[in-house]
Amino acid sequence: MSTPLYKSIYNDLKEKIINNYYKLDEKLPPDSELTKIYSVSPITIKKAMDLLKEDNLISRKPRKGTTVINNTIEINQTQSPGSKLPLIGFIITNFDDIFGTDILRNLLIYSQDKAEILLKISMGDPKLESRLLDELVSLGVEGIILLPASSEFISPKLLELVSKNFPLVLLDRQMEELPTCSVGINNSEAAQSLVEHLFEKGHEKIGIVTAIPKVSTIQDRIDGAISAHIKNHRIIKQNQILSSLKSMVPSTDSTEKDDIEKIKLFLRSSNDLTAIFTGEFTIAILVLKAIRELDNEVSEDFSIVCFDHSKYNMLGDKQFTFTHIVQDQYEIGKQSIDLILRKIKQPDIIEKINAPYYLVPGQSVKKINKK
Repeated sequence: MSTPLYKSIYNDLKEKIINNYYKLDEKLPPDSELTKIYSVSPITIKKAMDLLKEDNLISRKPRKGTTVINNTIEINQTQSPGSKLPLIGFIITNFDDIFGTDILRNLLIYSQDKAEILLKISMGDPKLESRLLDELVSLGVEGIILLPASSEFISPKLLELVSKNFPLVLLDRQMEELPTCSVGINNSEAAQSLVEHLFEKGHEKIGIVTAIPKVSTIQDRIDGAISAHIKNHRIIKQNQILSSLKSMVPSTDSTEKDDIEKIKLFLRSSNDLTAIFTGEFTIAILVLKAIRELDNEVSEDFSIVCFDHSKYNMLGDKQFTFTHIVQDQYEIGKQSIDLILRKIKQPDIIEKINAPYYLVPGQSVKKINKK
């Protein structure tokens, strides 16, 4: 059976609100305009709006219009009477179209007949994360899926839950010192594949540019890029590595401009580099801006590779994409639900699952013909 039109419109508007296309306190287009946008009747729009209002995402007032009053999902905060589905907490640092939104969407879809999900967002703040863990336990969740804010700082609450063998699954992070379950990709292996792709294209001198490695994911990617050099008998020096960018790290005073200046200095001091390995898409954007400010171009002067990619054109270039690693976010969401449910039934199991990833060639890598 096909989805009713009003539910399709509801789902579309809800996703736009959650992804900040329509921001907090912003007014949605009038119903009359929405009927034209979606080519439906006013009754269909009203039904969709009623659902958004039930979700406490919007406020509707006569002559004042429809206003966004909430942009977070809190699904099934308590189990409905007679429900037999386990209540699972899910704490994510944040989510966007680059990484997180697809995990969240697919996790919610896949879990519909398996668990009730209560979502919380830590914004990468370890103290808030600790409070949210405490809050979820007090609400009676049977297990928690957690994308940790940091791999360096382990909150006392997380340590307490691990010591009590509370069902936990870590997402996209490894904490080797803790006996915890986890789901993600093999970041070291994926980083190796990106660097080896550059070697195959004739690049010999490759720079490594990342954020400060506060999470294991970034450190694994740095280690993987270095391992690729060792495995392929290439020399890599310390001046080929810049791992001090901060503008994308939560609760930092560093700005994008600060990081671009760092990258420009790095590129000037390493003038024999022909390619840059970056730990994530946002870093690739900063590197691209720095390259252009130096009156150079991608890929003509510098090739760039990264992890993940925005679905939207953020560069102003037609159909430009970086060569990048795609993480199977559907599989990450699915595996995290399956694993937390197994952990609830078998508290002593410890499983670390690697989801698939794929290298996607883009327009950011130039082939260098060896002389």
